[in-house]
Amino acid sequence: MDNVVLIAYNKARELNKDGEVHLFKDKSGAYYLIIVRTANCKEKSKLIDAIYDEVYKYTDEIELTILIMSKSTYKAFADQNLEEIEVQS
Repeated sequence: MDNVVLIAYNKARELNKDGEVHLFKDKSGAYYLIIVRTANCKEKSKLIDAIYDEVYKYTDEIELTILIMSKSTYKAFADQNLEEIEVQS
């Protein structure tokens, strides 16, 4: 796994406090960082900006999609054919 992806994951955990954060990888190698929480558009934008701001300190380009979703939406997303990556804290 890219170190930059791990940096993004850790930043998401920091910002989401004790909430759920998941990391997936698809067959083409793209990463999906999922933050499970309820937030309005403004809050979501701030979270995403903060994570990408941290990532872009280390790289100019990354195949990382950040999604913020409710618990029920996450369950549907997790049922897709993606590989969840277990990150050791």
